[in-house]
Amino acid sequence: MVFPARLIVFILSLSFCAAATLVEDDPSGFVDFFHTNVHEFNDKPITFSYPVPRWLKGTLIRNGGARYEMGQRSFTNVFDGFGKLHSFTFYGNGTVSMSARFLQTEYYKQSLATNTIAPYFQFGKLVPPYNEIEKMESLKNNMENLNVNVYRIRNSKTGQYEYMSVNDVWNVYQIEKDTLQTVNLIAPPMKSSSHVYIPGFSSAHPIKEFGKETYFTYQMSVSIVPYMKSIITLYRMTSVGDREEIVTWDIEAQTYMHSFSVTKTMLFSLVSQFQ
Repeated sequence: MVFPARLIVFILSLSFCAAATLVEDDPSGFVDFFHTNVHEFNDKPITFSYPVPRWLKGTLIRNGGARYEMGQRSFTNVFDGFGKLHSFTFYGNGTVSMSARFLQTEYYKQSLATNTIAPYFQFGKLVPPYNEIEKMESLKNNMENLNVNVYRIRNSKTGQYEYMSVNDVWNVYQIEKDTLQTVNLIAPPMKSSSHVYIPGFSSAHPIKEFGKETYFTYQMSVSIVPYMKSIITLYRMTSVGDREEIVTWDIEAQTYMHSFSVTKTMLFSLVSQFQ
């Protein structure tokens, strides 16, 4: 099979064994990661120690965890903090304003409504932990706290820029750049059937295609049928919600891939196999 631009994909497989020994965490040096900040505001003027260049114009948006407890429950992994968007707007005249708003995911809204951390999948443990029913619900609800990255992508059909909040999962949340409002959850179409595969990891770091406004991403799909192999599918992102399948590989075992590299004609992936 021949692909556009003669795209060649190399997969390097690296096997490793997970360590079985638990080491007690030393919180020193990490406590600042777990500081909750619930303040939200719009276009608050800010100043700097030195003048801001007057040629600097535009908006910088960052994403990250900002709330680490809800009611009587708290997170133990910094990557589980409820996502919050911050924007810095440079007006081109030496002035700057800042806005902050929590990402309004269903996960966050349910947690606020019940004053506890709602049963969704997380990276780490909770204190106190979920009960058995909540554990089952968390697996069903998957991960929805998209607190890792923010991307701008040009819609190939409309030509308009769109913005999305992402994590290492398939679904994304579309956001509004100027107000930081959460627009809606988007579940892009996928190749794997939900009856045969469980959608696994995707990339929180899609990579831009050379010379184009499109991005590459991938999805790992875990087979739930005995003796049927799991798969990795490479996609081209043409908008916040549209994906074009490029190629799919069968894999022998469940793997993890954080990101990848792209050249003009090749895409390189390092896939680590869990054992």
